Amino acid sequence: SQMYGGDTCEPAYSLAEAQRLTWQSWRLAHSIGWRAGEAFALLCLGNVLLSRGDFGAAEREAQRGQRLAQEIEHHQWELLGHLMLGGLCYELGQYAAAEVEARAACAAAEATHSPLWLYFSQGLLAGMLLEQGQAAAAEAALNGQPDANRPPQSAAQRSWWLAHGRLALAHRDPERALALVAQLYASLPNPTPGYAIPRLAQLQADALAKLGQWPAAEAALIAALPAAEEARTQLWRLHASLAAAYAAQGKQALAAEADATARQIVAELAATIPNANTRDQFLSLAVAYLAPPRPGVTPP
Repeated sequence: SQMYGGDTCEPAYSLAEAQRLTWQSWRLAHSIGWRAGEAFALLCLGNVLLSRGDFGAAEREAQRGQRLAQEIEHHQWELLGHLMLGGLCYELGQYAAAEVEARAACAAAEATHSPLWLYFSQGLLAGMLLEQGQAAAAEAALNGQPDANRPPQSAAQRSWWLAHGRLALAHRDPERALALVAQLYASLPNPTPGYAIPRLAQLQADALAKLGQWPAAEAALIAALPAAEEARTQLWRLHASLAAAYAAQGKQALAAEADATARQIVAELAATIPNANTRDQFLSLAVAYLAPPRPGVTPP
């Protein structure tokens, strides 16, 4: 899963291969008239396109999938559509709109009594509330605490744990955030030695930065760059955080290089947004963070 907060596992396929497979899945479902399969494939395709940084195409396919799910009254795929569109709004910096989608997902998840959807939707809602400075509401949205004796087993549970890690940072408890990251890595099934998951590495670096451990933060970010090469919505944040880590250590030339790389990726991402107002909003979000690199501050 590449939904916001859901990409906390080592992927089975590259994003390019995932895009090919989801497109192939849609064609097959369409050819046999399986509309529920079409809706699911379109939503998955939107997810992959979002991770790759093609905002316009991601929105188009996700909305197609959502409309089809609504037409056939497939409630679980409608819920998935809310999660997908909420993740898109997050990446664009539209946190209030993302909150609306997340609340719709939570309501649908409660109606289905599905633990999987509840974990995903609560994690998304908590993330959007944190982005708007509402830590208490985010904690309430998560509706419980991780149990260290029962490590997360599913991608949904892992996204919920990740949200708790981000909540710990909001509560100025970087040590707890690091502990949760360590548990998320420890609970990975059959991990590749040395593989760094970008979303986890970002949270790890954020926590280390709060503790002033800049060399360790730098190492965590650098380790995640290869895995994020295709995931460009995460890649620009990694480079931006790396610029801040370099700057905090007086490595000005490296900071400037990382900052320039982040800006280039942001420009390329913005070029995929067809709506001028949305594009300007995304650029404002990115530029506000990028200029100048500030030690101890990480991307939204």
